[in-house]
This record gives sequence, C-alpha cells and structure tokens, in this order.
Amino acid sequence: MAKNRYIVLLDSQNEKSIRNVEKGFSVSVTSSEYLSKDNRSFNIIDNNNAVLYKNLGVVVVDDVDEEQLTRSIADSKSPIIYFEKEREFFPADEFTFIDDLKTNVDQLKNKILELENYIRRKPIPKPAVTDLEWGLKAIGMGETQFSGKGIDVCILDTGFDVSHPDFVDRIVEGKSFIEGEDWDKDPNGHGTHCAGIACGNVRNDTGKR
Repeated sequence: MAKNRYIVLLDSQNEKSIRNVEKGFSVSVTSSEYLSKDNRSFNIIDNNNAVLYKNLGVVVVDDVDEEQLTRSIADSKSPIIYFEKEREFFPADEFTFIDDLKTNVDQLKNKILELENYIRRKPIPKPAVTDLEWGLKAIGMGETQFSGKGIDVCILDTGFDVSHPDFVDRIVEGKSFIEGEDWDKDPNGHGTHCAGIACGNVRNDTGKR
C-alpha cells in the first residue's frame, strides 16, 4: 500500500466529474466495472492511476496533494465533496487487547486522580441561607452573628472519615474509647455525618452541608 492513499467521495459519477478529477489530479480513473480476477484494483492503483467504485461513488487514489483535495471541497465547481485517508486495520490477539485495555485503565485512573486533586483544592463557596438544611434553619443558624471560629467541637459517635473532602485543611483530633477500634475510620458513616453537620464546609454542588 502506498504511504498515503485517499478515499474521495464524489457527488456525481458522470463523465464530466471523472474528467474533472483526472485533469485536476493528473491521474487516470478506471471504473470498478472493468475489474476482474485478472484485473484487480491493487494492481491498478498507483501514483498515476485511480479506481472509481461505482456502487459506492468513491474514487481511491494514491499520493495526491491533500491541500488540493481540501481546496476542491470548497470549490463549487468540483465534484469532490469529502475525502479521508484510507485506514489500515490489523488483527489483534488477546494479549494485545489486554495491554491496550490496561493502558486505557491507567490513563483513566490518572485522569480521576487529577480530577480528585482539583476538587480537593477547589474553594467551596457558601450558598444562600435558604439552601441550609431544615435542621440548621430550625436553630436559627442563618441569622446568628457567630461564625464558630476558634471554637472546639467534640463529637462522640461511630468514628470519623479523615479523608472526607469537607474537612480538608481542618484540624481534627480523635480518640477511640473502644479497644481495637480506630477513631479515624467510620464504616458506619454516622459519626462523619454528624461532624459534617456541625463543622463541615457548606457546599454549593449539593446545596447541603
């Protein structure tokens, strides 16, 4: 196969269109109706000869000027309406497929890590008071003049998920009162939930804290 082979779509296959292609690209076009077992397309197509596949309305041609093809599409007098390079396909064994899959998975993992790091660094704006949960509004938190800055809050519960994004850059200390249980793990989730209501950041993405 030539280095650059192009599939060129024509809006018409009449003699005028074919002559236009032949003259414009200095090639001789052979119609697929003249192909046979003794006269195959791969024996015809080269730098000076192209093949018109009548049923498809495309011409396959080698090593023509790609910029000229692009200009031809923009030319209202040209029969060429689209082109692309001919693609090559190769059979892949199972191991090649698995290697490609691993590469794609690794790339996806890296993208997820980049997104996660971006979200963790992203400032979390505060929403309007009307977006507070009903319980916070019920105790008048939206109207209070106190921010809670400098106040230590103690929560006795099921534990705490130290990796939770609502507590990035916050000072969290803990202690477990149950032998064999770590305070900084919260498989139940209730402790982290309560800590989030009391001390978490207010988020705009969900409208809840």
